[in-house]
Amino acid sequence: MARADKAGLSSSVIKKIRMCVSAPYAWAERSLGLAVVSPTLGLVYKVKEKKTTKRDRVIKDEDLARFLEASDRTKYRVYFRLLATTGLRPSEGLGIQAKDLEGGTLHIRRAITRQEFSDLKPSTARRDIPLTPEMASLLYEQRRMTLFQTKKGLLFPSGGGAPYMKSVESCFKRCLKATTVYKRGGHNHLKKLSVITPPVRFSLYDFRHTFATKMAEKGMGAKILQYLMGHADIATTLSYYVGITPTMKEEAALMMAEII
Repeated sequence: MARADKAGLSSSVIKKIRMCVSAPYAWAERSLGLAVVSPTLGLVYKVKEKKTTKRDRVIKDEDLARFLEASDRTKYRVYFRLLATTGLRPSEGLGIQAKDLEGGTLHIRRAITRQEFSDLKPSTARRDIPLTPEMASLLYEQRRMTLFQTKKGLLFPSGGGAPYMKSVESCFKRCLKATTVYKRGGHNHLKKLSVITPPVRFSLYDFRHTFATKMAEKGMGAKILQYLMGHADIATTLSYYVGITPTMKEEAALMMAEII
């Protein structure tokens, strides 16, 4: 068991190994009446607690800028900017139709997961998101370009027509990879010699975490943030989506200095 533990096997596998060793001895003792003693008798395996580090879900400003610059050359450039500036769930952004745009407001009424329409759950996910003038302009331009590509006027169709989450995920991974900065050389100065700056790393859902944290950092009220995120329980907004940033700590220190 010590060797199995050292090899990194899980506790359940190690317990099964012990059972495989002890079972024949138990059978021989009970069924055949043999005076045998299992070599596992008295052995106790203690599960070691594995130290886990919680990944920071808030995207750094410079990493976000690098990603958005890389995405500018893709068909999902507006989609990624929408997630970053509104905190929408990726499936909600994919489900936007032309009719959902009204002035400077975006109506969230549906989601698309794995090429299928999905009802919004909880009901609080049905909400109206105010748009910045820049984001509204980008969405109206996106609507103009895609209005007749699908029967339902979906704003972010894939190459095959209907919106496809795998297509988005594939593009997202390519954009992450494209943020790598290489030292180049060769006769045309295009050959990749070594990595100067590694690619940025975050998940598609981290746009949402980053939005919530940045809005809280800027002082947005908890209730309006809960509404924008579409959460039924404000505890979800505060405990899961809002992180603690250095700026928040600095502002807390300034407030504390004013107590006395």
